[in-house]
Amino acid sequence: MISQRQILQINGQVVFEKLTIEPPFKHKAIFPNEACLLYLNKGSLELESINGTQSMQSGENLLLKCGIYFAELLQQADQTHATVVAIHLPKDLLKKLIQQDDQLTIKTVSATSIISPATSSRVLAAFIQSLIIYFESPELTNDAILTGKIRELVLLLVQTNYAKSINDLIDQLFSPQLASFREIIESHIFSSASINDLARLTGMSLSSFKRHFEKIYQDSPAQYIQSRKIQEACNLLLRSSLSVREIAYRTGFQDPSHFTKVFRKWAGHSPMEFRNNRPDPEPNRPAFEQN
Repeated sequence: MISQRQILQINGQVVFEKLTIEPPFKHKAIFPNEACLLYLNKGSLELESINGTQSMQSGENLLLKCGIYFAELLQQADQTHATVVAIHLPKDLLKKLIQQDDQLTIKTVSATSIISPATSSRVLAAFIQSLIIYFESPELTNDAILTGKIRELVLLLVQTNYAKSINDLIDQLFSPQLASFREIIESHIFSSASINDLARLTGMSLSSFKRHFEKIYQDSPAQYIQSRKIQEACNLLLRSSLSVREIAYRTGFQDPSHFTKVFRKWAGHSPMEFRNNRPDPEPNRPAFEQN
């Protein structure tokens, strides 16, 4: 759940957000015509997109292209809450800035002048911190100040390894995200993405997604994905020292007790029994069939 949300607007449009979120949390975000810079001020977060799962840790930033994303904060023992700053970059706002600012129009950076990723991260972190005063005292802001902050951010992004020029940055942020059906499925097998989530990421209705999935994999989405998760869990139990809880989260289960229940159903043993006794999987269990 979102326990606190602070916003700053330009011409009535939300451009800056500061969110405090409590686990368990899952949120679908659709950016059809805007990009977004996410900065994680505290905690950890997982993001599902057409290209797979991306994990964020405190102090990290992520520049998102327009598209569909699922943000998730899992209920884990060491996770209390997360603080996220989101800066929305609408295409119309960026184009307006370029048209009004000659410096932005000609801004191009040579490869040798681009700052390193480590420096880039520190610079963006400092920029985010410069916004905090405005979230705490929104009465200090106006459209001119906030538009100036967007301009500053765009110039900083061009100085980083994100892009060589303003136009290049816009092209990257608003170009279509392309991936094949199989690529999307395989990149999310061990994530917590639901069947509905996968359908949305592929741009299909749920019924069309299920039909297409069965045509390619010769199995239902639920059966195939769960079998792959359990197969991977077996590999981790036998070949790693990860705890059952860690393996549950790593294979896309949000609840370790649910993982244990599902594992027993498929493998005929609890995860710890499987690890300690190293039994052979039952041959009639589809969890261990190769598709």
